Order: sequence, then C-alpha cells, then structure tokens
Amino acid sequence: MLRMYGNIDIEKAKEYQDIVEEYYPIETIVY
Repeated sequence: MLRMYGNIDIEKAKEYQDIVEEYYPIETIVY
C-alpha cells in the first residue's frame, strides 16, 4: 500500500485518502 502511494504527492494523497478509506482502514495509511 505505502509503496504504491509513495510516488504520489501529499496533495494528491489526500484525494486518494477519501477513496482508500472506503476500502482500507485508516491505520493502513501513514502520512
């Protein structure tokens, strides 16, 4: 998970965060 989003900017990561939260727990995402 983190490797896939490692190349994404923080601003874009926030947009993906809303989508990912629907499929993965928030704990799996570390910023």
